[in-house]
Amino acid sequence: MQKNIPLSISVLSEYFDIESGEKYDEIAANVIGCLQKKDGQYKIIYKETYEGSAVITELVFSEGSNRLVVNKKGDVECKMVFSEAKPSCFIYRLAYGAFDAEIKTHSLINTVGMSGGEICVLYTLSLGGQTQKISMKISAEASK
Repeated sequence: MQKNIPLSISVLSEYFDIESGEKYDEIAANVIGCLQKKDGQYKIIYKETYEGSAVITELVFSEGSNRLVVNKKGDVECKMVFSEAKPSCFIYRLAYGAFDAEIKTHSLINTVGMSGGEICVLYTLSLGGQTQKISMKISAEASK
């Protein structure tokens, strides 16, 4: 395994009203992380901090696969599986409780290699009785 190739990572999540399609919010972050590769499987690992919370995020994917697994640990805990093949159910855990959630992936484009690239996901999230459409773009560039 090649270990801890440093990455500069930019994450942009845009939130859209499910009925009107209008964008109503966005969250952007720039963080430092690392990339690992073993047997054709990639892992991108980074720490997110937002309004006093800290979460370690791990993105797991394979070469040539149209599937992305997002593991979050810390103040938020979940394992989300993005795949255009079928919806994915999971538990979204927060400090004040856990919620049943489901994602339906509309599109997933992944161009990440050893020097970086992008992951773009358009999906619908149902959580706590509410549904929203989300566009997530993760850009990663190998640090020098």
